[in-house]
Amino acid sequence: MFVKDFYGTHYQIYKYDSDGILLDSTELEHTFVTHPEPNTDYHHPYLYFYGETDDYIVFSSGSFFSDKDKTILFRKSDFVTTDYDISLSGLIYDESDKNIIGLAEHHEKGYKILMLDGREFNIVKEYTDPACSFILRNNLLYVANYHTISTGSSLFCYDILNQKVMWTADVKQVNASHSEYYNEVILFTYKDRILMHGIESYA
Repeated sequence: MFVKDFYGTHYQIYKYDSDGILLDSTELEHTFVTHPEPNTDYHHPYLYFYGETDDYIVFSSGSFFSDKDKTILFRKSDFVTTDYDISLSGLIYDESDKNIIGLAEHHEKGYKILMLDGREFNIVKEYTDPACSFILRNNLLYVANYHTISTGSSLFCYDILNQKVMWTADVKQVNASHSEYYNEVILFTYKDRILMHGIESYA
């Protein structure tokens, strides 16, 4: 269980057994405070809940409005945290669609990729958006990229060994246009197929 105190600066994280006995607890900073003037506190929120897997709780800063770039992988089993100085655009999963094996950060020319095994590389591609979904199969990275507040998405395949785009798909979709929008695209695998699942507020 984790709790965010909106008037404080830290998440409180707890682990209990099935009898309600507290096994472990810790806290993570989500806001830092500066003092631009005497007796004045200015709060800078920067770390937000991003998502959860069987093994991790993921926190990250926002791409556009945070005063600090930070991503934290919080491991549930032993409360170990791993910090990265990036604003997360997407998580890279293995073929099971469950285990995190890498992180991605969007930049103006594509994506910076940080694999948890220490490998790093850049995907250079035009017309990428700040949100993305990834699956890695046999050294081929399948990437769905989209914008969380506008319609549409795209899909391409990237060879991480040769570091080049293999193909870009022609994604058939409804491109609705309106002023209030929420968009998310999730990738799954089934046998030899890549499945795109869109969650949209209009289409």
